[in-house]
Amino acid sequence: VPFRAVWERSFCRAMEVLVPVSAERPRDVEHLFKPPCVRLLRCAGCCGDERLQCLPTRTHNTTMQILKVKPLHGQYLEEMTFVQHSACECSSLWREETTLAHNTRCSYAVQKR
Repeated sequence: VPFRAVWERSFCRAMEVLVPVSAERPRDVEHLFKPPCVRLLRCAGCCGDERLQCLPTRTHNTTMQILKVKPLHGQYLEEMTFVQHSACECSSLWREETTLAHNTRCSYAVQKR
């Protein structure tokens, strides 16, 4: 595979990854989720400088039906909203810490009933 193709495939961008539902809902420990993972677009890849990190610059929500199972109590479908990354860029870690301190949006899944 030519260098240019290798470089382009490895650079920071939004790509489809499997994300555990439990990682998006860390406080919901009494339920099992089916499926246990969902495909989401998330920023990933290399930035070419250790001081930089691949971070989202634009996000959007997507809603999926997930089966919630409470052992010995039953199960039900729930619409859950997850954050997807639409655009990414290499940014300094310092900038990310500042952004997180001022960001009021939650990156965890949002529950809809």
